[in-house]
Amino acid sequence: MKLILENWKKFIVEGFSEQEQSRYKSIIPIADKLKEASQKFIENLKNNSFTDVSPDDVTDNIKDFISLASNISGATYIGSGKFRAAFSVDNDHIVKVDISANGTGKEMNKKDAEFGRKAEHSSVFPKSFAPSDDYSWIILEKVQPIEDLYYYIEFFPNSYIKSKNNSNLYYQLIKASFLHESGNTSGAEYSYMTIKGKWQKQYASKTKDQFNKIEKEGTTTTLPESIEDVVKGFYIGPTFPKVVKAMKEFNIRSEEVRVNNVGVGENNRFVILDSSVEEQIQKGFKTKSTLVNKNNNAQFANAQDVTVPLKR
Repeated sequence: MKLILENWKKFIVEGFSEQEQSRYKSIIPIADKLKEASQKFIENLKNNSFTDVSPDDVTDNIKDFISLASNISGATYIGSGKFRAAFSVDNDHIVKVDISANGTGKEMNKKDAEFGRKAEHSSVFPKSFAPSDDYSWIILEKVQPIEDLYYYIEFFPNSYIKSKNNSNLYYQLIKASFLHESGNTSGAEYSYMTIKGKWQKQYASKTKDQFNKIEKEGTTTTLPESIEDVVKGFYIGPTFPKVVKAMKEFNIRSEEVRVNNVGVGENNRFVILDSSVEEQIQKGFKTKSTLVNKNNNAQFANAQDVTVPLKR
Protein backbone atom coordinates (compact mmCIF):
# COMPACT_ATOMS: atom_id res chain seq x y z
CA MET A 1 0.00 0.00 0.00
CA LYS A 2 2.88 2.37 0.78
CA LEU A 3 4.29 1.88 -2.72
CA ILE A 4 0.92 2.58 -4.29
CA LEU A 5 0.57 5.82 -2.31
CA GLU A 6 4.08 6.93 -3.28
CA ASN A 7 3.28 6.32 -6.95
CA TRP A 8 0.01 8.17 -6.55
CA LYS A 9 1.72 11.22 -5.01
CA LYS A 10 4.22 11.30 -7.87
CA PHE A 11 1.37 10.95 -10.32
CA ILE A 12 -0.28 14.11 -8.94
CA VAL A 13 2.97 16.09 -8.79
CA GLU A 14 3.78 15.39 -12.45
CA GLY A 15 0.99 17.68 -13.57
CA PHE A 16 -1.80 15.36 -14.62
CA SER A 17 -5.27 16.86 -14.56
CA GLU A 18 -7.77 15.88 -11.89
CA GLN A 19 -9.74 13.99 -14.51
CA GLU A 20 -6.63 12.00 -15.49
CA GLN A 21 -5.81 11.33 -11.84
CA SER A 22 -9.28 9.92 -11.23
CA ARG A 23 -9.23 7.89 -14.42
CA TYR A 24 -5.95 6.11 -13.73
CA LYS A 25 -6.24 5.77 -9.97
CA SER A 26 -7.69 2.27 -10.31
CA ILE A 27 -4.98 1.16 -12.77
CA ILE A 28 -1.96 2.05 -10.62
CA PRO A 29 -2.49 -0.71 -8.00
CA ILE A 30 -2.79 -3.24 -10.85
CA ALA A 31 0.44 -2.00 -12.40
CA ASP A 32 2.26 -2.20 -9.06
CA LYS A 33 1.15 -5.81 -8.64
CA LEU A 34 2.47 -6.59 -12.12
CA LYS A 35 5.78 -5.07 -11.08
CA GLU A 36 5.89 -7.32 -8.00
CA ALA A 37 5.17 -10.36 -10.18
CA SER A 38 7.99 -9.35 -12.54
CA GLN A 39 10.46 -8.90 -9.68
CA LYS A 40 9.59 -12.34 -8.32
CA PHE A 41 9.93 -13.84 -11.81
CA ILE A 42 13.43 -12.41 -12.33
CA GLU A 43 14.47 -13.38 -8.80
CA ASN A 44 13.41 -16.96 -9.49
CA LEU A 45 15.36 -17.01 -12.75
CA LYS A 46 18.50 -15.79 -11.00
CA ASN A 47 18.14 -18.32 -8.21
CA ASN A 48 17.82 -21.16 -10.72
CA SER A 49 20.61 -20.08 -13.07
CA PHE A 50 24.37 -20.56 -12.90
CA THR A 51 24.93 -17.85 -15.51
CA ASP A 52 23.68 -14.36 -16.21
CA VAL A 53 19.96 -14.10 -16.97
CA SER A 54 19.69 -13.34 -20.68
CA PRO A 55 16.76 -12.11 -22.83
CA ASP A 56 16.47 -15.69 -24.10
CA ASP A 57 16.03 -16.94 -20.54
CA VAL A 58 13.15 -14.52 -20.09
CA THR A 59 11.30 -15.66 -23.22
CA ASP A 60 12.03 -19.35 -22.58
CA ASN A 61 10.42 -19.09 -19.15
CA ILE A 62 7.72 -16.53 -19.84
CA LYS A 63 5.00 -19.01 -18.86
CA ASP A 64 6.25 -18.74 -15.29
CA PHE A 65 5.71 -14.99 -15.33
CA ILE A 66 2.27 -15.34 -16.91
CA SER A 67 1.38 -17.77 -14.14
CA LEU A 68 2.50 -15.29 -11.46
CA ALA A 69 0.44 -12.52 -13.07
CA SER A 70 -2.64 -14.62 -13.78
CA ASN A 71 -4.20 -13.97 -10.38
CA ILE A 72 -3.95 -10.18 -10.64
CA SER A 73 -7.51 -8.92 -10.99
CA GLY A 74 -8.04 -6.43 -13.80
CA ALA A 75 -4.94 -7.43 -15.82
CA THR A 76 -5.28 -9.54 -18.96
CA TYR A 77 -2.07 -10.78 -20.55
CA ILE A 78 -1.64 -9.64 -24.17
CA GLY A 79 1.88 -10.58 -25.18
CA SER A 80 5.55 -10.24 -24.35
CA GLY A 81 9.02 -9.99 -25.79
CA LYS A 82 12.50 -10.20 -24.34
CA PHE A 83 12.27 -7.04 -22.23
CA ARG A 84 8.61 -6.19 -21.55
CA ALA A 85 5.17 -7.73 -21.19
CA ALA A 86 1.88 -6.05 -22.03
CA PHE A 87 -1.44 -6.32 -20.20
CA SER A 88 -4.87 -4.96 -21.02
CA VAL A 89 -6.36 -3.16 -18.03
CA ASP A 90 -9.54 -1.71 -19.56
CA ASN A 91 -11.05 -0.94 -22.97
CA ASP A 92 -8.73 2.01 -23.64
CA HIS A 93 -5.43 1.30 -21.87
CA ILE A 94 -2.64 -1.22 -21.48
CA VAL A 95 0.21 -1.53 -19.00
CA LYS A 96 3.70 -2.44 -20.15
CA VAL A 97 5.88 -3.87 -17.41
CA ASP A 98 9.65 -4.43 -17.42
CA ILE A 99 10.55 -8.12 -17.31
CA SER A 100 14.28 -7.74 -18.05
CA ALA A 101 17.09 -8.66 -15.67
CA ASN A 102 19.13 -5.55 -16.47
CA GLY A 103 16.51 -2.80 -16.69
CA THR A 104 16.27 -2.53 -20.48
CA GLY A 105 12.48 -2.65 -20.24
CA LYS A 106 12.57 0.35 -17.90
CA GLU A 107 14.59 2.31 -20.46
CA MET A 108 12.00 1.44 -23.08
CA ASN A 109 9.18 2.53 -20.81
CA LYS A 110 11.01 5.80 -20.22
CA LYS A 111 11.21 6.37 -23.98
CA ASP A 112 7.53 5.49 -24.39
CA ALA A 113 6.71 8.07 -21.73
CA GLU A 114 8.76 10.67 -23.58
CA PHE A 115 7.26 9.85 -26.98
CA GLY A 116 3.69 9.60 -25.79
CA ARG A 117 3.48 12.77 -23.69
CA LYS A 118 4.98 15.22 -26.19
CA ALA A 119 2.53 16.56 -28.75
CA GLU A 120 5.09 16.57 -31.55
CA HIS A 121 5.70 12.84 -31.14
CA SER A 122 2.42 11.43 -29.83
CA SER A 123 0.82 11.49 -33.28
CA VAL A 124 2.84 8.41 -34.36
CA PHE A 125 3.36 6.70 -30.97
CA PRO A 126 0.85 5.36 -28.45
CA LYS A 127 -0.12 8.09 -26.02
CA SER A 128 1.40 7.60 -22.57
CA PHE A 129 -0.52 8.51 -19.45
CA ALA A 130 1.49 7.50 -16.39
CA PRO A 131 4.82 5.82 -15.67
CA SER A 132 5.91 4.44 -12.31
CA ASP A 133 8.60 6.33 -10.43
CA ASP A 134 11.33 3.95 -11.70
CA TYR A 135 9.68 3.24 -15.10
CA SER A 136 9.17 -0.41 -14.23
CA TRP A 137 5.70 0.03 -15.76
CA ILE A 138 3.84 2.53 -17.91
CA ILE A 139 0.19 3.08 -18.83
CA LEU A 140 -0.31 3.48 -22.58
CA GLU A 141 -3.10 4.03 -25.04
CA LYS A 142 -4.53 0.76 -26.36
CA VAL A 143 -3.98 0.61 -30.10
CA GLN A 144 -5.50 -1.79 -32.60
CA PRO A 145 -2.73 -3.48 -34.61
CA ILE A 146 -2.81 -3.58 -38.39
CA GLU A 147 -2.44 -7.11 -39.71
CA ASP A 148 -4.11 -6.46 -43.04
CA LEU A 149 -1.74 -5.39 -45.82
CA TYR A 150 -4.47 -3.50 -47.65
CA TYR A 151 -5.29 -1.39 -44.61
CA TYR A 152 -1.61 -0.60 -44.03
CA ILE A 153 -0.97 0.75 -47.53
CA GLU A 154 -4.01 3.02 -47.38
CA PHE A 155 -1.99 5.23 -45.03
CA PHE A 156 0.69 5.71 -47.68
CA PRO A 157 -0.62 7.15 -50.95
CA ASN A 158 1.92 7.90 -53.67
CA SER A 159 1.55 10.66 -56.25
CA TYR A 160 3.20 8.53 -58.96
CA ILE A 161 1.99 5.00 -58.22
CA LYS A 162 -1.40 3.30 -57.92
CA SER A 163 -1.45 -0.19 -56.48
CA LYS A 164 -4.92 -1.73 -56.68
CA ASN A 165 -3.66 -5.07 -58.03
CA ASN A 166 -0.14 -4.99 -56.60
CA SER A 167 -0.60 -4.60 -52.87
CA ASN A 168 2.29 -6.84 -51.80
CA LEU A 169 4.83 -5.13 -54.06
CA TYR A 170 3.48 -1.71 -53.11
CA TYR A 171 4.08 -2.63 -49.47
CA GLN A 172 7.66 -3.51 -50.42
CA LEU A 173 7.97 -0.07 -52.06
CA ILE A 174 6.91 1.58 -48.80
CA LYS A 175 9.49 -0.42 -46.86
CA ALA A 176 12.21 0.42 -49.40
CA SER A 177 11.32 4.10 -49.13
CA PHE A 178 11.61 4.04 -45.34
CA LEU A 179 14.95 2.27 -45.74
CA HIS A 180 16.09 5.05 -48.09
CA GLU A 181 15.05 7.77 -45.67
CA SER A 182 16.83 6.00 -42.80
CA GLY A 183 20.10 6.59 -44.65
CA ASN A 184 20.60 3.18 -46.26
CA THR A 185 20.34 4.46 -49.83
CA SER A 186 22.31 1.62 -51.41
CA GLY A 187 20.12 -1.00 -49.74
CA ALA A 188 17.01 0.89 -50.82
CA GLU A 189 18.21 1.17 -54.41
CA TYR A 190 18.96 -2.56 -54.58
CA SER A 191 15.56 -3.38 -53.11
CA TYR A 192 13.85 -1.04 -55.56
CA MET A 193 15.50 -2.60 -58.60
CA THR A 194 14.23 -6.02 -57.48
CA ILE A 195 10.71 -4.71 -56.85
CA LYS A 196 10.66 -2.77 -60.12
CA GLY A 197 11.69 -5.85 -62.09
CA LYS A 198 8.94 -7.98 -60.52
CA TRP A 199 6.35 -5.21 -60.92
CA GLN A 200 6.96 -4.58 -64.60
CA LYS A 201 7.51 -8.26 -65.49
CA GLN A 202 3.82 -8.83 -64.83
CA TYR A 203 2.91 -6.60 -67.75
CA ALA A 204 5.67 -7.52 -70.22
CA SER A 205 3.36 -9.60 -72.42
CA LYS A 206 0.32 -7.32 -72.24
CA THR A 207 -1.07 -5.56 -75.28
CA LYS A 208 -1.60 -1.81 -75.38
CA ASP A 209 -5.33 -2.28 -74.82
CA GLN A 210 -4.65 -4.52 -71.83
CA PHE A 211 -2.21 -1.93 -70.46
CA ASN A 212 -4.83 0.78 -70.73
CA LYS A 213 -7.43 -1.39 -69.02
CA ILE A 214 -5.11 -2.17 -66.12
CA GLU A 215 -4.24 1.49 -65.69
CA LYS A 216 -7.92 2.42 -65.82
CA GLU A 217 -8.71 -0.16 -63.13
CA GLY A 218 -6.29 1.57 -60.79
CA THR A 219 -2.82 0.03 -61.11
CA THR A 220 0.32 1.72 -62.39
CA THR A 221 2.15 -0.52 -64.89
CA THR A 222 5.44 1.39 -65.18
CA LEU A 223 7.32 2.53 -62.08
CA PRO A 224 9.44 5.70 -61.79
CA GLU A 225 13.07 5.55 -62.88
CA SER A 226 14.58 5.81 -59.39
CA ILE A 227 13.80 5.12 -55.74
CA GLU A 228 14.23 8.86 -55.12
CA ASP A 229 11.18 9.55 -57.27
CA VAL A 230 9.19 6.92 -55.39
CA VAL A 231 10.17 8.47 -52.06
CA LYS A 232 9.11 11.93 -53.24
CA GLY A 233 5.74 10.47 -54.17
CA PHE A 234 5.11 9.23 -50.64
CA TYR A 235 5.56 12.70 -49.19
CA ILE A 236 2.16 13.60 -50.68
CA GLY A 237 0.43 12.07 -47.64
CA PRO A 238 0.62 13.17 -44.00
CA THR A 239 1.72 9.84 -42.47
CA PHE A 240 4.97 9.13 -44.35
CA PRO A 241 6.75 12.40 -43.40
CA LYS A 242 5.65 12.08 -39.76
CA VAL A 243 7.04 8.57 -39.49
CA VAL A 244 10.29 9.53 -41.24
CA LYS A 245 10.75 12.45 -38.84
CA ALA A 246 10.32 10.13 -35.86
CA MET A 247 12.72 7.56 -37.34
CA LYS A 248 15.44 10.15 -37.85
CA GLU A 249 14.99 11.90 -34.52
CA PHE A 250 15.01 8.75 -32.39
CA ASN A 251 17.12 6.41 -34.54
CA ILE A 252 14.25 3.98 -35.09
CA ARG A 253 15.00 1.17 -37.48
CA SER A 254 13.01 1.25 -40.72
CA GLU A 255 12.10 -2.43 -40.25
CA GLU A 256 9.93 -1.46 -37.29
CA VAL A 257 7.38 0.28 -39.53
CA ARG A 258 5.84 -3.00 -40.63
CA VAL A 259 2.54 -4.85 -40.55
CA ASN A 260 1.91 -6.29 -37.05
CA ASN A 261 4.11 -3.64 -35.42
CA VAL A 262 1.90 -0.70 -36.35
CA GLY A 263 -1.70 0.06 -35.58
CA VAL A 264 -4.49 2.58 -35.51
CA GLY A 265 -4.93 4.79 -32.48
CA GLU A 266 -7.37 7.44 -31.45
CA ASN A 267 -8.64 9.65 -34.29
CA ASN A 268 -7.53 7.06 -36.87
CA ARG A 269 -3.83 7.77 -36.24
CA PHE A 270 -1.15 5.54 -37.75
CA VAL A 271 0.87 4.42 -34.72
CA ILE A 272 4.17 2.56 -34.30
CA LEU A 273 3.54 0.05 -31.53
CA ASP A 274 7.11 -0.78 -30.53
CA SER A 275 9.69 1.74 -31.63
CA SER A 276 12.69 -0.42 -30.64
CA VAL A 277 15.12 2.48 -30.47
CA GLU A 278 18.52 1.14 -31.51
CA GLU A 279 20.40 2.23 -28.38
CA GLN A 280 17.90 0.37 -26.20
CA ILE A 281 18.30 -2.82 -28.19
CA GLN A 282 22.08 -2.67 -27.89
CA LYS A 283 21.82 -1.98 -24.16
CA GLY A 284 19.57 -4.99 -23.72
CA PHE A 285 22.17 -7.36 -25.09
CA LYS A 286 25.37 -5.72 -23.82
CA THR A 287 24.48 -4.82 -20.23
CA LYS A 288 25.02 -7.59 -17.73
CA SER A 289 22.94 -8.26 -14.66
CA THR A 290 24.46 -9.25 -11.34
CA LEU A 291 25.55 -12.80 -12.16
CA VAL A 292 28.31 -14.34 -14.28
CA ASN A 293 28.75 -12.79 -17.77
CA LYS A 294 27.09 -14.55 -20.66
CA ASN A 295 27.02 -13.72 -24.39
CA ASN A 296 23.50 -12.83 -25.52
CA ASN A 297 22.91 -13.34 -29.22
CA ALA A 298 19.13 -13.58 -29.04
CA GLN A 299 17.04 -11.93 -31.67
CA PHE A 300 15.33 -8.80 -30.36
CA ALA A 301 11.61 -9.00 -29.74
CA ASN A 302 9.21 -6.73 -27.92
CA ALA A 303 5.72 -6.78 -26.48
CA GLN A 304 2.73 -6.36 -28.76
CA ASP A 305 0.58 -3.50 -27.56
CA VAL A 306 -2.88 -4.81 -28.32
CA THR A 307 -5.09 -7.82 -28.68
CA VAL A 308 -7.51 -7.17 -31.53
CA PRO A 309 -6.12 -7.28 -35.07
CA LEU A 310 -7.42 -4.45 -37.24
CA LYS A 311 -8.49 -5.71 -40.62
CA ARG A 312 -10.23 -4.09 -43.51
